[in-house]
Amino acid sequence: MIIDFKSFFEKKSLSDKGCFPYGSRVYKAFIGGGKTLSMTHDIFQLKKKYPKMITFANYNIYGLKDFYLIDSDRMMDYALSFSNGENGVVVAIDEAHLFWLKKDGIPVEVLSAISYQRKDRKKIMMTTQVWDELPVSTRKQVMEVVNCIRILNIQVNIVYNGSKLKYDKQESAYVAPKLYTSIFKHNDKLYKSFNTIQKAIKNNDFIETTLTMAQDAPPAPVKV
Repeated sequence: MIIDFKSFFEKKSLSDKGCFPYGSRVYKAFIGGGKTLSMTHDIFQLKKKYPKMITFANYNIYGLKDFYLIDSDRMMDYALSFSNGENGVVVAIDEAHLFWLKKDGIPVEVLSAISYQRKDRKKIMMTTQVWDELPVSTRKQVMEVVNCIRILNIQVNIVYNGSKLKYDKQESAYVAPKLYTSIFKHNDKLYKSFNTIQKAIKNNDFIETTLTMAQDAPPAPVKV
């Protein structure tokens, strides 16, 4: 055994306390379960706590400052590589199981962005109807899995530790330790804050929109 005793007397000043939260989070539910609503709700909550954060999403989010619509493959690459320092970046991908088809795999740029979320202060948030339809390489790096349950106008979201997710053969289902439960009420303001009709679906037939971007700054904000 070799012990570096001198290292125990060295000061460690770096800490994640109070910093922008990082890590992948997946919202899981079938149609009508409130997964997109829940993700949008949580983005607004993050914005209140971290007002300088920048958000990229493949669906329109209205009334959110510093928001940029991902409407092309090029814009997606830009969002994944963008850095906002300690202020943080959110990349939200609705219906991720369609955005990255399982049979096509997941781009290297995406895996790199997921792997370096802590260093880049980036939080990648996704929704999916079917957990198994997400690429395995993505599932293995998800930190939190949110099981979205809608009861009338009440949203009950159970958050699980995705890093400890495993398949239980007896239960024939994925299981993970529960972290906490989040509850909020549906309302008109939240419903009107997003639009999922216009989405960028990643495929070979997608026509890329011409974008003008500054080298070290985000493109012009989407007017909402």
